[in-house]
Amino acid sequence: MEGITNIDKTVSANPDDEPILKLRPNTDYEFIVNTIPDDENEHELKISTIQGVEIAEGESVDKGEPSNFIFNSGQPRTLTYFCEYLPTSMVGPINVVE
Repeated sequence: MEGITNIDKTVSANPDDEPILKLRPNTDYEFIVNTIPDDENEHELKISTIQGVEIAEGESVDKGEPSNFIFNSGQPRTLTYFCEYLPTSMVGPINVVE
């Protein structure tokens, strides 16, 4: 897609291994969620402000299904990405910086 930057990072169930995402302000990003076929967990990627206000979300997926959504990073700020169903283990920061 023209004008959209894809996010290609691996997220696991270990919060110490989660990538820190660094995004440019006012840029459209495509978040692509791929699950593995033998994963028994359902997943739904969400993005929220550090105050906990949800500002974007993908569809719920499981067992190898893909999902994607477009997100505009907006102004410089710190955000959080997390899995709706595993919010304490699949979580990490998004830094929107110049």
